[in-house]
Amino acid sequence: MKIEIKHRDTNLKKEKPEYSEARRDYQRRYYHAHKEKAKAYQKAYNRKKRNVVRSTRKKEVREVVKSCFTRSDLINLPTVKFESVVNKITAGSRFLTV
Repeated sequence: MKIEIKHRDTNLKKEKPEYSEARRDYQRRYYHAHKEKAKAYQKAYNRKKRNVVRSTRKKEVREVVKSCFTRSDLINLPTVKFESVVNKITAGSRFLTV
């Protein structure tokens, strides 16, 4: 006893040109019928996404101001920065450790 298995034709678009036209017409009608619902959904999604981003965003933490400098810190500084740090040390607002 031989059993024949019929496979679904996957080449419908190639065989029937009216299939692609019908499909295009169906998609156009579906789009127009559900356009407003899709816009509302997208707007709600964007709003929800924006709120999630705001809540997960790290709050900007102020950079820690270095109050104590060592000799190696001063040696590795550029000239302009070195001058301002030395002025702050002599004024007493920063410390120098040896």
